[in-house]
Amino acid sequence: MLDVLDADATIPTKVLLEQARKLLQEPIASSPTSFPDPVLIVVDSLDECDDAKMANEIILLLSGVLQHCRWPLKVLFTSRAEPHIVQTFQRSELQSMTRSLQLQDFGVDDDIRAYLRHSFEGIRESMNTISVINQPLPWPSEVEIEMIVQKAAGLFIFATTVVKYVGLDYGSPVTQLQAVLQVLQNGASAESALVHSPLDTLYLDALRRIPDLEKVRLVLGSVVFAFRPLSTGGLNDLLCNFRFDTSYIIKNLYSVLVISDSDTESDGAVHIYHTSFRDFLTSSDRSQRYFVDHVVFHRTLAHACLELMLQHLTADMCNLGDPSIINCEIENLDKRCKLSIKEGVRYACRWFAHHLSQVPWDRRMDNALLLSLQGFASRYLLNWIEVLSLTGELDSAILSLREVTDWLKVRLIVHCAAVPKFYRSALRTYMKKRCRCFATQKD
Repeated sequence: MLDVLDADATIPTKVLLEQARKLLQEPIASSPTSFPDPVLIVVDSLDECDDAKMANEIILLLSGVLQHCRWPLKVLFTSRAEPHIVQTFQRSELQSMTRSLQLQDFGVDDDIRAYLRHSFEGIRESMNTISVINQPLPWPSEVEIEMIVQKAAGLFIFATTVVKYVGLDYGSPVTQLQAVLQVLQNGASAESALVHSPLDTLYLDALRRIPDLEKVRLVLGSVVFAFRPLSTGGLNDLLCNFRFDTSYIIKNLYSVLVISDSDTESDGAVHIYHTSFRDFLTSSDRSQRYFVDHVVFHRTLAHACLELMLQHLTADMCNLGDPSIINCEIENLDKRCKLSIKEGVRYACRWFAHHLSQVPWDRRMDNALLLSLQGFASRYLLNWIEVLSLTGELDSAILSLREVTDWLKVRLIVHCAAVPKFYRSALRTYMKKRCRCFATQKD
């Protein structure tokens, strides 16, 4: 597989069928040796693939690899029972080669119990605090461990959330564990009676620890509905008009959010820790005051993207000096882009139109959105195209223009009928300019 990628680095950009042929079928066929035991391919969390058609295609492609493989080979899919995935596995050609395993058929209490003991021992050793050191061993007690195991009801995510919550830096592990146990035993308030599971109760308790409800919702909604994960700095860029530092909120939500590995933690992308937390936040019955509505947040993020571009887009953002130079001739282009174009601005340029396309028209709500869109279209379109070109996202420009134009057409906005004309005329001007620049190049 490495040899194939070395020979053709464009394979990851090709359609899935071609990727499967080049990266699996052909390397398997060309291998001179076989294996006595089955080789296992694990496809984890298939239900988290947002494109249902692509998820089904992956299943069918890998089943085709199995049928044509001369090795003993197995594929393990893990997924929630989403209807489109279940339906694909029920196809006649797959039924004969598929075995279904239900996680609830397996007892995991012993595994959860062992995980909790090991994790709490690690907290005790790493948190050099008097409150932990002075606790009688074992800490937590077997009774407390058993309470958590029973409340987990076979969900490892529940156990890991408890451990992350107890191990947070800003408080005493003993105090935080007692708070969790109290919530699990008798509920923290009347609100707890409304939740669907102990996991929801735990999520609510973690969120209630931060007093500023609206800031918590704004950060969580932005993390949930962003089309590409952003770092803390990128979120600060995007939400700059709200005038607060997201790092404080994120730091206090480490039990439900995770920052991906990077050279420095502050530069890592912020993710939802587990799909169950996303489901919790997007269900008003479960998350109650912390509910994040997709229409509200796509509108908020679309407006934030437009305002950020209005504030920061300028001509020649990377200070190249020569508008005719081709990207491949620019030394350290990626580094220059990161230094000159904020992460939030790069995100806004790429995704503002997609957020906008998710917003149903509401005349009372969208006047400010339209004004920002008109200002962007009339004054900053060329700068936007330049940023997309420099960051390697130029192929998304046409899609973005179509999404915005369709959004306007559907709403029959008479006073903004000229906006699509701005797009067409500005794009035509830009392309003529670039064509003249390209004509000056020797190649």
